[in-house]
Amino acid sequence: MAASSAWGAVLPPTVRTLEQSLVSAFHAFDLIDLMTMSHRVRVVDEVTGAVVEAAFAATRAGHSRWACMVLRAAADRPPTWSSLCTRWDQMIAEGLDGVNTVDWADRP
Repeated sequence: MAASSAWGAVLPPTVRTLEQSLVSAFHAFDLIDLMTMSHRVRVVDEVTGAVVEAAFAATRAGHSRWACMVLRAAADRPPTWSSLCTRWDQMIAEGLDGVNTVDWADRP
């Protein structure tokens, strides 16, 4: 998920936002022992929603190929918490579904 370090300044802002949202989601439970159950649920809802919206925003901005690459890279390297919670896989699938509905041939 370190696309920005590999691609540097060429990453469009919406794709950078997607990558940052994924990093936040990846580390969502770094301090899980300090969270109540309701806080955990809220954190998962917020970070997974942010990733999906960021993927859609990148697609709307004409960067569906970038968004797809970033989401697929994230799918290949899930966080440890994903073994306890299916929301990571659902989030990636929702993001890819939205990105893949775009006909890339019609994009500039």
